[in-house]
Amino acid sequence: MAIQISHYKLLRKLGAGGMGDVYLAQDTILNRYVAIKILPKKFTSNPERLGRFQREAQVASILNHPNVLTIHEVGEHDGFHYIVTEYVDGETLSDVLRGGSLPVAEAIRIAIGVAEALAAAHEFWIVHRDIKPDNIMLRHDHYVKVLDFGLAKLTDPEGATVHFETQPGTLPGSVRYVAPERLLGEVADPRADIFSLGIVTYEMLAGETPFPGNGVLDIVQAILKSEPPPLRSRRPEVPETLELIVMKALQKDPATRYQTAKELLTDLVDLRQILEYENTARRLRERLMPRVPET
Repeated sequence: MAIQISHYKLLRKLGAGGMGDVYLAQDTILNRYVAIKILPKKFTSNPERLGRFQREAQVASILNHPNVLTIHEVGEHDGFHYIVTEYVDGETLSDVLRGGSLPVAEAIRIAIGVAEALAAAHEFWIVHRDIKPDNIMLRHDHYVKVLDFGLAKLTDPEGATVHFETQPGTLPGSVRYVAPERLLGEVADPRADIFSLGIVTYEMLAGETPFPGNGVLDIVQAILKSEPPPLRSRRPEVPETLELIVMKALQKDPATRYQTAKELLTDLVDLRQILEYENTARRLRERLMPRVPET
């Protein structure tokens, strides 16, 4: 591949999505690898598509946080609109989950990374609105990165926000991970992101989402009306406290959910410390236990 956009030499395609193709590229000025997302030319004349593409960069650039994908540049070259970001050497959580549920400690670690990113975003009254495994990147050094702020909305502390407006027959984000209030066309405040992270965390632990269905309507009805099966009924070794945390995040009424990502983050971090202490104490006991000589 010998295509060059501005001073970025495209090396290989990394993936594709509704908002454009993503390539691994070399920054020929700074001599570093980057990722570059290119909006297809057919969408450049569509104000809605172009606006979402540009908003992704604008919103993410407000945030300077290690768990949020870093934006390097936004530009246009020969009719191509592009966003240049850091290159994340890893795989999406969606890819990882194809292998089934994750170890409890790993699921907690990833949930903490996403909660860190959301807490930072919510400090600026930015609601991501599309938290799902496809938008969570896991670097090979185990660091968590949240991607794609293209559906994000700015709110304000007085509660004013843009209502989600959908075209007939369409649904916001990825429906499996959408909070019930958004499905009902209500405002999307930070608690909607918390619900989505609750679904992702449940899926990491159980190996399946809490609101399954054979089609979009089944899933919507489950999110609106069905209670998720207790997490420990799917996986008994999940700590009871972790089940309580996930179920609180999945409350259908936003008023009974975690009110901020920071609250959720605090509980996850506290639980991780408790589990690490218990594991350390267990290992210590095992070392101190007298060994029975073999006969």
